[in-house]
Amino acid sequence: MDIFDPFTLLTARPPNAAWTWRDPGHSFTPRVHPTAQAELRGVGCVMIPRQPIKPRATAGLPALYGGNLDAHFPRIRLSKDWILRLPASAGGGETPSCA
Repeated sequence: MDIFDPFTLLTARPPNAAWTWRDPGHSFTPRVHPTAQAELRGVGCVMIPRQPIKPRATAGLPALYGGNLDAHFPRIRLSKDWILRLPASAGGGETPSCA
């Protein structure tokens, strides 16, 4: 969840029903934005950068979708650069698949 979805460019595949550009006040607002179901449809994991390019944009998305993230992506893994949220159904010790 950042201003850009880099994986569309890195993997040369089309976006997975999600937006590739998110910027508060431009592509979404707290009043006008896609539903959590639309934004997170088909998503295998959620990656949130710890040092985002545009902190306001990155902070705005979990604020809008936090309840859905907590309900559907409750497992959290941390690294120096990322917060990784996984679905409850992801296996205990296996490597998560974000594809």
